[in-house]
Amino acid sequence: MRHLLVCPEYPPARPGGIGRYAERMARLLAEHGETVHVIAARWAGAEEPRRVACEGRLIVHRVPFMDPAGTLRRRPHRALSGTARALFHSEFHAQAFAWEAGELIERLVTNDAIDIIEAQEYQAPLYFVQLRRALAAAAGPPVLVHLHSPTEWIARHNDWCLADPPHVTAARLEEFSIRAADALVCPSAYCAMQVSQRYGLDGRVAVVPYPIAADPPAERSHETWSGGSVLCVGRLEGRKGVPEFLRAAALVAQHRPGVRFDVVGANILAEGWRTGSEQLAGLIPPALRDRFRIFGPRGDAELARLRAGARIAVVPSRWDNLPHTCLEAMASGLPVLATREGGMAELVEDGASGWLTPSPEAAALADALERALDTPPAQLAQMGALASATVRERCAPSRIVQAQLALRERVVMAGADASTRLPPLGPTSTVRAHAIEPLEGIAVIVTDGPAHDRATTMQAVGAQTRAPLTRHVAGSAAAGERLLQATSVPHLGVLFISAGETIVPAFLATAAGVLDRCLEVGMVSSWVRGEPGAAPHFGCNPSFPYQWLRHEAEGPWLVRGEALAAAGGHPSDVPERFARWELCNAIIAAGWSAVTIPGLLAASPGTCRAPLRSTRLRARLLARHPHLVARDAAAIALLAGAAPSLADLEALEPRLRIALLRQLARQPARTARWLLHTALESLGWRVAGDRPARGAR
Repeated sequence: MRHLLVCPEYPPARPGGIGRYAERMARLLAEHGETVHVIAARWAGAEEPRRVACEGRLIVHRVPFMDPAGTLRRRPHRALSGTARALFHSEFHAQAFAWEAGELIERLVTNDAIDIIEAQEYQAPLYFVQLRRALAAAAGPPVLVHLHSPTEWIARHNDWCLADPPHVTAARLEEFSIRAADALVCPSAYCAMQVSQRYGLDGRVAVVPYPIAADPPAERSHETWSGGSVLCVGRLEGRKGVPEFLRAAALVAQHRPGVRFDVVGANILAEGWRTGSEQLAGLIPPALRDRFRIFGPRGDAELARLRAGARIAVVPSRWDNLPHTCLEAMASGLPVLATREGGMAELVEDGASGWLTPSPEAAALADALERALDTPPAQLAQMGALASATVRERCAPSRIVQAQLALRERVVMAGADASTRLPPLGPTSTVRAHAIEPLEGIAVIVTDGPAHDRATTMQAVGAQTRAPLTRHVAGSAAAGERLLQATSVPHLGVLFISAGETIVPAFLATAAGVLDRCLEVGMVSSWVRGEPGAAPHFGCNPSFPYQWLRHEAEGPWLVRGEALAAAGGHPSDVPERFARWELCNAIIAAGWSAVTIPGLLAASPGTCRAPLRSTRLRARLLARHPHLVARDAAAIALLAGAAPSLADLEALEPRLRIALLRQLARQPARTARWLLHTALESLGWRVAGDRPARGAR
């Protein structure tokens, strides 16, 4: 088979589990006789566009992304194309890699007869390829998405604000990529089950562990098993449980003067004005700091030396998939202390090859650490030997490559299915059939404005490669709909465009083509240029719950005639901006999908990305969809966390408020208090005490 693996973190990029997996898997497949193409980002020491290895079976292509010299500040690579450069400066910079990689993927699929495409879900490097394929209903090789660590889980367990635009955009693109995959694979059953439940995947996720390098176990003396260090390796971040581990270690160190702790990894604990070093210093009492050695990132050789000097490894994650740090520690012959919040529990046997805690809290970690330190040296050695044997048997490269090949053969035999159509997002989309007589005409409604602006817009409409059937100028979209109804001419769709907005000549042909091919799509918009010099609006596909807080279909948009009728048209009793927002809500609520074409096909000088202002009018419009708003209450609270947008619900009827609070109460304890406090305040109810911090216990 010819495999294509897409991974921006492919070495020598910054170290991480995803890049480590991609490098090992690509080489294993190539050594097994498969042809493997890899698309990666250019990095210092790897700037060449193409490199061939393994007797021509491993071909690594590199596309520009980040400037390798940008150590203090993230900068775009000098070779980025214009669109990719603009995406780099958007609210989610990783779109730049997806754009550059997407164009290369499509060339390789055409020219090199690729049989299967694999990519990570993290940061959705296949998003543009999958979206363009679905909109064109085009055939191609099946897409295998590998689940490593979705941004939604990373942000939640790092106590990051889920309302921050980069996290929201990343999570949305990842959701699309996961749902539009023809097959999914994950290294742990733990993560596979959670992602399957979250996205309704019906158990479609195959579980194949990561392959582990077969280096021999480290030789440790009796002195090492008696007094070696307690080692914690991995990024220093909340999700990895580093704060809880350091608190637990400090508790234990107070009455065990001989125990030393080594902590290794890039420090990303910085928060607000406090640096990562300051955060660490606040977790370790001054009197105990000489017992802790804090290392930054280390190479493989240095990590091997530190493991050889340790007697216990700790993987204290709040949430994890199947971390390489656990596999590598076990392979080196170390017993591992880990939490049950990850795939570690699928390899570590409590009391036999390590110790498992029921919770990632500091107290539980301290209890487990006490048990581990009370274990006699000879028993530690036996536990380490069992840990090494376990991981070498389950993660043996020969075993993993056979499992991967068997999976890929099944996927190729099944062919591309999900990736050739739009996945349902939010409410389940309903596939609507056209009328008996195919509809082709497009009506254009231009909302009135100054004569110069109106002339500019009409000129753009007149230049379309697919000419509209009718054109109308009206004071509002609702008035334009009444003019259209008076003609009694059936239309495939209606283009709503404001005076002063423009569209490229291919807009109508492109947007109408989506309606022709994708029967579940009710409305189509595109990326939009705003004021001269302003950043473009790189929108996602409009969907709930995001659409409740902000109208996402900026600029001109084409609405299917059937969807317009089902939604009841633009409301005539509200301002134009609210009318467009409510129509979009009604279309999606009626079961239609909404699509944003990934291309700058329109310009709208009035484009405004700010949330719609909190008013009783907006609350009244939200109340038109009580069941959907209640269903999305917890997500609305999270997304409104950085702004007072949730106050839009203040005018909702009492039963909807109660439904909202019930939804919030079902959230995990880590966020429930914060969500409830935010919701109550936003609804205008007084709450005693200070607002709890996000993730407070």
